[in-house]
Amino acid sequence: MNLILRARRRLARLLMPPGLPAASPPPVSFQERFAQNISAGERTIFLPNCAYEEYPERGARVRVRIGSDCMIGARFIFESEQGTIEIGDRTFINGGTSLVARTNIRLGSDVMISWQVEIRDHDAHSLDWRARREDILRQNENYRSGIDFRSNHNWTGVGVMPIVIGDKVWVGFGSVILKGVTIGEGAIVGAHAVVTQNVEPWTIVAGNPARVVKQVPTEFISS
Repeated sequence: MNLILRARRRLARLLMPPGLPAASPPPVSFQERFAQNISAGERTIFLPNCAYEEYPERGARVRVRIGSDCMIGARFIFESEQGTIEIGDRTFINGGTSLVARTNIRLGSDVMISWQVEIRDHDAHSLDWRARREDILRQNENYRSGIDFRSNHNWTGVGVMPIVIGDKVWVGFGSVILKGVTIGEGAIVGAHAVVTQNVEPWTIVAGNPARVVKQVPTEFISS
């Protein structure tokens, strides 16, 4: 149980008059619950659909650093102990979006990420089917033993590279951004695009795989 929640319940019991039923403690916010894992600047808002997941759990360590004046509705997912996520100022991430980090995912300032976007800095599995077979067998064994089946994943031969999303970028809903991608300043990613290569600043990409379709109009390129 979270230490903050446990302390609140203990205090409520101490302050309760004799003979009265115990009152429910006030709800713990997302930021309070994961204060040991997430650092956020002033006026940053966490939406109700935020989630934080580690496989396996590693305890008290700041993995997510967020600037000021952000609005965040993302799932932060770490599938190894090395992963970190950095987010600048005035960035918006809508609900249903997942940031899955084994190494590092970095978002700049004034970034807008729509809903149901997947940003993943690794391939999850090896290209070798035999390694994938071993993963499946290991997952089954872990699950039967009461162990989180994701906790002993074999990362040998799995492609892993950081992701960088520059300032002023807009990523449309349902898009996928894969490992090693750098999206330049002011670029726009169309809805449901699959981004596998770098995107130049102030360009608009769309499709699967994503390709340049036009340039951002010059009157919108400003500081």
